[in-house]
Amino acid sequence: MQIRHFTAAQVIDPDIAAYYRVHSTFNNVNTLHSHEYFELHFVIKGTLKHAFADGNSHEHSTGTLLFIRPEDVHVCLSADGAECQYMNLAFSRDTVHELFHFIGHPFCSARLLGSYYPPAIRLTESETHQFLQRFERIAILPIHEKTMIKAQLRSLLAEAIIRYFTAFEHADESDTPQWLVQLHDEMQKKENFIQGPKRMAELAGVSHHHLCREFKRYYQITPTDFLNRLRLNYAANMLAYSFSSVTDIALDLNFNNLSHFHHLFKKRYGITPLKFRTSMSGPNSETPPD
Repeated sequence: MQIRHFTAAQVIDPDIAAYYRVHSTFNNVNTLHSHEYFELHFVIKGTLKHAFADGNSHEHSTGTLLFIRPEDVHVCLSADGAECQYMNLAFSRDTVHELFHFIGHPFCSARLLGSYYPPAIRLTESETHQFLQRFERIAILPIHEKTMIKAQLRSLLAEAIIRYFTAFEHADESDTPQWLVQLHDEMQKKENFIQGPKRMAELAGVSHHHLCREFKRYYQITPTDFLNRLRLNYAANMLAYSFSSVTDIALDLNFNNLSHFHHLFKKRYGITPLKFRTSMSGPNSETPPD
């Protein structure tokens, strides 16, 4: 089996330390290949068949973002014979590793870099729209404005890693089902976690019993405790770094029973919300009344 290998010198623009282009499966490389740089592939149209040297393949629909590492041997094909378009963003090893070093743990864990197949995340409709808008902002920059293009591409890379691929950093088991990994990530968005277990069940698309069993198995915590932890983490940050009242913070997080909120908060942090706010205030801070 012949496998092509692409070097950074062949692909990466040295002035922007990156490469960006919209590809079509009708006119792109259609043989197995590897490369010495990182890539982000984002499916814009159609269904992408991502095939690998071991004979396996994965199908990805519109809105899927893939993180492809150096030495991943792969090829992007159409899944159904129809044209598939995808955005290809390539970055040098140095650029990606510098980003990981700057961000720090846990965003550069072995799970993201060492999973057997390239990590893939399906973005929501609104996230897909936002991601495309970010790329379009780059596409309207003057083509000779290399410094600005470089900055915008690196910003897009950082956003993709931090916002979308952190799901791979939270699963403790390498065999965690993909639906559960993505559910775990989706529920960390405020618009989801404030809605509680009902929203979690809607996104999961499985029975409540199955959800509870699998979530506890892979994350060692019940869905309810997981969601309460997120809400309490958010509450603690708002108490420390905002001027919203304790009551407003609790209601914003859908804790309609204030006594229950106080009970859960004290159980987690050992003190009441108001005392927590006081303990986090500096000597020159003004603490709003509650």
